[in-house]
Order: sequence, then C-alpha cells, then structure tokens
Amino acid sequence: MLDEVERMNRIVKIGVAAVIVAMVGACAPRVATLGNAPQKEQVAKLKPGQSKAQVRRTLGSPSSIALFDKNTWYYISKREESYAFFKPRVKKQKVLIVRFNNVGTVKEIRTLGLADAREVKYVDTETPTMGREDGLITSMMRILLGQRSIFGAGDSSIGR
Repeated sequence: MLDEVERMNRIVKIGVAAVIVAMVGACAPRVATLGNAPQKEQVAKLKPGQSKAQVRRTLGSPSSIALFDKNTWYYISKREESYAFFKPRVKKQKVLIVRFNNVGTVKEIRTLGLADAREVKYVDTETPTMGREDGLITSMMRILLGQRSIFGAGDSSIGR
C-alpha cells in the first residue's frame, strides 16, 4: 500500500511539473519580423553614384517609393513581440531611406530607428455623403403614415 501511495505521489508531481512547464512555455513571446530589413553588409555596399538597378540588386525591391517623389525609396522593417492575447509591441524598427538625384543615381542614404518614429493621430470624424435623402415613395409613405406633414415637418426612422 505504501508503494502505491508513493507511486501516486510521483505521478502527481510529474503532472504538476508538466503543467508548470506548459504554463511557462505559453508565456514565451511571439516574435514577428515584418518588412524588408537589409543586412548591415548590404547597406555598406551602397555608395553615392550607384544606379537604381544596382541598389535594387543589392537590397531588393523597396518597401515603398515616395508618392510625390519617385526618387526616394524606403526599406521599412520592424520587429514586434506579443504575449498571449496582448497587443503587439514594437521592439525594433528601421527605415532605410535611399534618395536618388534626377539622373537616377544615389544621392543620399539615411537610416531612421525606433527613436525617430512619431505617433500618427487619426481623425475620428466622418465625411458626410450624399444618398440618404428620402425618395418620392418614402416621402409619400411618411405623409400617409402621419410621420411627416405635407410641408416637411416631423421626424421618422422609416428607411433608416
């Protein structure tokens, strides 16, 4: 009987240890690397005077090209970590900016990091759109149902 109690205690201890290991493993962060992150060696190969084709061969296609200036290329990357269901946090961010002159050769190379980032605040307002005015049939229904007078007074929720 004593052997059986010891065996049960051992099984319980192993079970508790397995649960603890699983819980600790669940706390490991999920890491996501996003974007095009050129290596330092690749960036070191860039020199002023190189063509767009040479830059593309060295770094690959840019993440983005400036909308109003086709001579500015952006290589954007970031590393995020998240735990369980929490919002991901940016741990590392890098923007490599390659500017070309009008001839199409490298004029400037600049790197920005997470410290250079700025929060963008979005506007919550809505732009009014056309299309929700009552048509002839809805207006007549409102008048017949007494929700609006012939002269347009009154309020209703028909069709809304």
